[in-house]
Amino acid sequence: MGLSQPVTTRQLCERIEQQDSSLFARNKHPMESLAVVLKRLVSYGEVLDIASAGDGRTWLWAEVDRQNACGDEHPSSSALGRSELSAAGAEA
Repeated sequence: MGLSQPVTTRQLCERIEQQDSSLFARNKHPMESLAVVLKRLVSYGEVLDIASAGDGRTWLWAEVDRQNACGDEHPSSSALGRSELSAAGAEA
């Protein structure tokens, strides 16, 4: 569920509930649980923790930030990248 814009924990929680309301059905504190997972993803380098003045913390998928910095897509997500990966696999 990569997002192209930074989101708050509440916004992300609402999106998850819209897509599948059963995910948080038995969880008493879904926002806190989601924040724990997001912090772990930050430590793995998958998500960026961005300080925001009014909203507290906002989160951004690191892949989006890399795309903006490089100006292009990650090779594995592009058609050219997939064909390159297939060719590399055939050579090995």
